[in-house]
Amino acid sequence: MEKEEIRKVYAGYDLGEEYCQISLFSPENGPEPISVPTLLGGEKIRIPMVLAKKKKIEQWYYGEEAIKQIEQEEALPVTNLFEGSKKQETIELEGKRYQMVLLLQMYVRKTFALVLSYVPLDRIEMCTFAVENIDKETIQMWKTITEGLPITKAALRLISYKEGFAYYTAFQEELPWEHGTILLEYSQEKVKAKMLTVDKGTVPKLLFVEEKESDIVGKEDTLFFNYAKQLFLQHRAAVVYLIGEGLSEGWYPETLKLLCQGRRVFRGQNLYGLGALQFSGLQLGVKQQEYLYLGDDQLHVNFFLKAVYHGEEMDYELISAELHWYEAESSIEFVPDGEREVAVFARSLDGKCEEVIRVALKDFPDREEKASRLQLRLYFTEKHKGVIEVEDLGFGQFYEATHKVWKEEFDLQLLEQKLNGNIRHIKER
Repeated sequence: MEKEEIRKVYAGYDLGEEYCQISLFSPENGPEPISVPTLLGGEKIRIPMVLAKKKKIEQWYYGEEAIKQIEQEEALPVTNLFEGSKKQETIELEGKRYQMVLLLQMYVRKTFALVLSYVPLDRIEMCTFAVENIDKETIQMWKTITEGLPITKAALRLISYKEGFAYYTAFQEELPWEHGTILLEYSQEKVKAKMLTVDKGTVPKLLFVEEKESDIVGKEDTLFFNYAKQLFLQHRAAVVYLIGEGLSEGWYPETLKLLCQGRRVFRGQNLYGLGALQFSGLQLGVKQQEYLYLGDDQLHVNFFLKAVYHGEEMDYELISAELHWYEAESSIEFVPDGEREVAVFARSLDGKCEEVIRVALKDFPDREEKASRLQLRLYFTEKHKGVIEVEDLGFGQFYEATHKVWKEEFDLQLLEQKLNGNIRHIKER
């Protein structure tokens, strides 16, 4: 539910491989989110991921206009923007080479200008991008293409399609989605399924999404029917979403009858973008956190140090579970009490199990006890690869900093398996 006293403007951006779509919430434009059309007053909201360079001059077009210019042979095409940017590819046009990631950056800026019809860009307090999957290449690409947007870095967020699906669904209050929800997407001649389940025994309630890609290729009603029938035997569903251009057509009448048996079925276009929009609202505090998505991109353990404060031992939290691994980072300065190692503790989601990661301070400078200052940094370079760095900062005028760094890497996946096992919940906070 929206809190009436909070009047914020925020956005969601679905960055796909073939299309992008933009969603916006602005109080001045009514109580409901807007799926930004490609033309003011128009109905099309899917913007083709295509650029075109006008022949012989540096004039660029995007989306439908780019396709038009290409068909008229007035401009040169640039496609495969998403994958080309991830792979750091270049393209040659009329003897000049262009970096694909910078062309995608241009595309994002041009498409974002559509928002100007509703609200100045500098009024957007948060924008969340949704992409199919997130890896370190995608993160680097995303950081580059969002440079130059009139939004602070802290107000730019990145989530997966699975998380976007979860948060879009969680705000459909009039639907019985908690009894099971399935998303069917027709993309690149294949059907993909995402299954949403809810753990109601926690506060907030937890959302989990499982994903499957079928072997169905092409548009064959019988194959789709058998696939859907098997899917419903394995996963309960009260609500079904159909997305992707292929499922907006009428080639699967028998499958559609099956889908509608005792279920609410909806066809749409901008589910991921609207899910990204809901995530923005949650981060700004406009939406109530009744549900929490817990997926592969979130940490499933809490990291902390054991410290002594006023003579009493306490836990100092470094990084909390539920954060995205690519956003999770912590830095702290502290004075060690004679130890020649630093122990970072990891705790399970239910708080019952702990593991320790030790960083040995080999060849530590010879100093008196409590006469050193260290800086600890904890971060993640990949989904399952964590790093702890400890740097010697000396001790004021008494001991000069050596800036020696001790480093320890750990496997986050193994750590989570040790601590959590089959646990699928977190304790109430």
